[in-house]
Amino acid sequence: MPALDLLEHAVSDGELCHYLNARRLDMRFAMAETPKLSVEKALEKLRKTDTPKSRNAQRTDEIQALDEERKRLRAQRLRLERPQRRPTE
Repeated sequence: MPALDLLEHAVSDGELCHYLNARRLDMRFAMAETPKLSVEKALEKLRKTDTPKSRNAQRTDEIQALDEERKRLRAQRLRLERPQRRPTE
């Protein structure tokens, strides 16, 4: 019984419950039949759909990431090498 028929016609509570239970079973069956992917495979599929970058663009991205890492490490080194202040008592 289509959902629109239920809305257009007066139906008993039993018919409505039967219809809803049948729909739930259909949904459970459909969900059980859906293939499940691991997280890695799902991410791999998502990455494949991205537009591929040229080698030059990839190298530019790598250089920027390395430059940011270099700046972070330099700032950390300078913080660690800073003379330690003695607490004043």
